[in-house]
Amino acid sequence: MSVVLELSCWVYKRMLPLYAYNLRYRYGDEMEQLFREQLMDAGKEGVSGISRVWRSAVYDAVSLVGPTYIEPIRLW
Repeated sequence: MSVVLELSCWVYKRMLPLYAYNLRYRYGDEMEQLFREQLMDAGKEGVSGISRVWRSAVYDAVSLVGPTYIEPIRLW
């Protein structure tokens, strides 16, 4: 696997603690595996494929993580 793909997987793994514990506990390994597989497939398309996978990952992180951290502020 290329350096870019390995680095992407490393960064994604470091992003996982942002997700809620129960989500990470139940699906963390599967999330990592799916991300790696998507990157490997997208890597055949080059930078545009890899950036597409990252856009999706960032969108998921923001849409799932955002409410987790915003809710306590709203209650305060």
